[in-house]
Amino acid sequence: ELPGSLPPTVSPTAAPTQEPTAPTATPTAPSSQPTVQPTAPTAAPTAPTAAPTLPVCAPVAPGAFFEVTAAIPTQQCINPISEANATCFTEDSGTCFTDGPGYYGNNERCSVSVLRSGFLVVMDISLESHYDYFRINATGARLNTHAALNGLAVSAGSTIDW
Repeated sequence: ELPGSLPPTVSPTAAPTQEPTAPTATPTAPSSQPTVQPTAPTAAPTAPTAAPTLPVCAPVAPGAFFEVTAAIPTQQCINPISEANATCFTEDSGTCFTDGPGYYGNNERCSVSVLRSGFLVVMDISLESHYDYFRINATGARLNTHAALNGLAVSAGSTIDW
């Protein structure tokens, strides 16, 4: 024994450990009825409902550069030619697209298809710098200034969204 140490214990615990409990009663026999099979799978899913097809307001004018293809809200047709039935529309036989006179509303959106390659000429534009922008082909840079848009080359088949 070392000085100041306690003497060794005779047994590690004061009381012996209890015996384990007895096993449960004999397990029951399997049931005579098998488990009900899962329900049959549902029928094959149906194709998603197609987006509604918008009627055409007016035919594309010969020589047109632009065609409005979609807008939010209130777009009632493809290629609208007046603000009576559209959020954005074409003017001057499809050589110009616009949202009409005055201020545009919150959350307005427009998609314009470019029918002929050329260069944009911006006549008038007023955008909120951190909220509003134009984008070419959905993946292009956000353009929101007169300088960025005016003179910008666009190719036939591309899309301009704002």
